[in-house]
Amino acid sequence: MPSTPHRSALFVLNPAAGTHDPDDTESAVVDRLRDGDVEVEVRRTQAEGDARRWAQEAADGGEIDLVVVAGGDGTVREVVSGVVAGEGDVAIAIVPLGTADLLARALGIPVGDPGAAADVAVEGGSRSIDVIDVVGRDDHAVVMVDAGFDAQLVRDADRGSKDNLGPFAYVAAGIQNLFELQQVELELELDGEVQRIDGHTVLCLNIGRIGDTFVVDQGIEPDDGSLHIGVVTDPGATDAVLTALTMAAGDSEQHANVVWSICRRARITATPPLEVQVDGDPAGETPFELELLPGAVTVLVPTGEERPEAASSG
Repeated sequence: MPSTPHRSALFVLNPAAGTHDPDDTESAVVDRLRDGDVEVEVRRTQAEGDARRWAQEAADGGEIDLVVVAGGDGTVREVVSGVVAGEGDVAIAIVPLGTADLLARALGIPVGDPGAAADVAVEGGSRSIDVIDVVGRDDHAVVMVDAGFDAQLVRDADRGSKDNLGPFAYVAAGIQNLFELQQVELELELDGEVQRIDGHTVLCLNIGRIGDTFVVDQGIEPDDGSLHIGVVTDPGATDAVLTALTMAAGDSEQHANVVWSICRRARITATPPLEVQVDGDPAGETPFELELLPGAVTVLVPTGEERPEAASSG
């Protein structure tokens, strides 16, 4: 639905994200916001947690009605966590600057053009999206929480390789880990019901499109009110490659070695433990517990990308 015009914005800029020039980015975004009659306060992050704290303060304060976040997926996640933890109704606008920019791409927000992304903050529509609460870890996800192969990929695609290779850092890390896949014993407690299954990777998804390439499932939307859990069962390298290719082709019907479930709350245990990643950042090991928060935040999106508010958000 069309957004209510915003009048006061906190602009949170991560100067270390990606390869952008922070001064150029700040100028492009601030100029566009002010042209749209939005009063802007600019803060540049210096340490982990800055974006989360400032977003929560903005939500609690009641004087700011929009947080514009310029950074990668980690900075976006911090702002989402802060807004969820706050008590006010603050919208979020994203200026994607990272390597993957998963949420921005899924929502159709322009990547690689801060001015165009700022246009969405001024002229875009509103979309209420679900958020995944990582229970007990004071963290949230907007795209995914995964254990196993995906987490190993994230671990090995370090900052240096991402700076040098960009998105291909994930390809290199994937090849590196492809032939080391091993099944483990998994216990999934989904909305109170226990499932036991062997697998090498657990996908806990809020969005079915990962970046511009992989479509895990066209039907997984960030406002559908469900947490989608997929267990990848076959550790063979050939099967892993075939699964990746069918995802790249957008053919969810051919993911023969992925077992899917939906729920609102999940607890995942693995023996032996699996590494975990949250929206592209390493996050320790299993076990972990997740709870879906339907329609928890409002994000500004290009006109035509907005959806009716999730029916389950009330």
